[in-house]
Amino acid sequence: MHTREVMVIHHTDCALGRFSQAQLNEQITKASGHGFTEELDCFTDPIEAIAEDLGRLRACPYLSARDKVRGFIYDLTSNLVTEVPAGAKS
Repeated sequence: MHTREVMVIHHTDCALGRFSQAQLNEQITKASGHGFTEELDCFTDPIEAIAEDLGRLRACPYLSARDKVRGFIYDLTSNLVTEVPAGAKS
């Protein structure tokens, strides 16, 4: 792959940010009828979650464009996409 740039986009009102891992597992189990125990990386701070994803990508030895990894948050209410500055923490 000749990837030249990576955009990580999270969105507001994400279930991963509204529920704990245990609550999400319970809801998925209930909805599917199958036991669910996978780790989905729930979070409480969406900006920090984007920063963590960016850090993982920038550390990936298989990605040649590590200097062009950017993060964004899509606001479902306003329909706007905003870039999260590098190193941002809320």
